[in-house]
Amino acid sequence: KPVPRVSDFALFLGADGILKKHFDKLHDTYGAQVAVSLIDWVGVEQALGEEYEIHMRLINKPEYKYIPFDFHAECANNNYDKLADLLHLAKPHLQEHGYFHLTAGGAVRWQKGTMRTNCIDCLDRTNVVCSLWGKYALEEGLRTLEVFSTGETLESAGAGGLNTIFNNVWADNADIISLRYTGAKAL
Repeated sequence: KPVPRVSDFALFLGADGILKKHFDKLHDTYGAQVAVSLIDWVGVEQALGEEYEIHMRLINKPEYKYIPFDFHAECANNNYDKLADLLHLAKPHLQEHGYFHLTAGGAVRWQKGTMRTNCIDCLDRTNVVCSLWGKYALEEGLRTLEVFSTGETLESAGAGGLNTIFNNVWADNADIISLRYTGAKAL
């Protein structure tokens, strides 16, 4: 596994550099952006994570937010309950971004932003966190459609295995993405 070398790209990240242009393009297409970094805060990834955070702050636009979350440290030993902390940090942005809602009469709600989740070389940690966003959006949509009551979740709904179906569909999707990028299924 190659060690990321910050010096190779730091010049391109400046406040008017590639990172800003990338986020400006995402904003023009999808609306407000929240960058969720899953990069380790220690070891070989630390310098890259620090540069990323510095340059996200240098962009200094209110419609671009940055959330660092050291996935490996927080979720060590399969302690995925810590993802609730990440969801707590992200929830105001998820609520602000909303989701697309189409009825027979047309669109009644538009999504106004996206969560950009990244890490170094691990589709699995990115997929775990993206499933968190997907599950949140699905539950919100089911509440809007009055299938779920306030506070009801896929786990609490007793929805005939709906949580299992969601997890299986998400895992199948992860396998397809992983096969496309790496030639192997997700972990």
